[in-house]
Amino acid sequence: MFSEKLNYIMMLTRTTNTEIAKYLNVNQSLISRFRLGNRIPSNNSSYVRDISKYLAHKIQTENYTEKLTNIGIDLNIDLSEVPKTKQDFFKVV
Repeated sequence: MFSEKLNYIMMLTRTTNTEIAKYLNVNQSLISRFRLGNRIPSNNSSYVRDISKYLAHKIQTENYTEKLTNIGIDLNIDLSEVPKTKQDFFKVV
């Protein structure tokens, strides 16, 4: 489920709703609705792509790759490739 994966990655990277909302230039309540499962972006939504891009950048720049690998999440992928759909977003995890 999108909300569960989003919550998980945000928790691991200590990302707040406010951070993503500022990056997307949206109200943080939208991010909250995504996380609660009250709103699910469509497969081709720019929200999915942009959230993925933000989180991938954060994982790379703040050395979360090693931390995620240490708990069993394999990030042996090219994070410069921005996911275009919700399914691509889940391949990161």
